[in-house]
Amino acid sequence: MTVKGLNGWGRPVRLEGEGLLARVLQHEIDHLDGILFVARVEDLTRLWKVSELSAKATKEVAHI
Repeated sequence: MTVKGLNGWGRPVRLEGEGLLARVLQHEIDHLDGILFVARVEDLTRLWKVSELSAKATKEVAHI
C-alpha cells in the first residue's frame, strides 16, 4: 500500500507499507473517511467484548 499526503510543513510525503503497517495505514485512513472498524469486519460474531478479552488475558497471565 502506498499513501501520499502532506507533512506538517505542507511538503509532499509518500509512505509505503505492507502487512501490518498497511493495515494500520488503512485503519487511519478509514478514520479520516469516517469509516468504523466494525464496518470492515466480515463476521461480527468473531468480535470479542473488552470484558471477554480482559478475562482471557487475566487467565493467560495467571499461567505464567
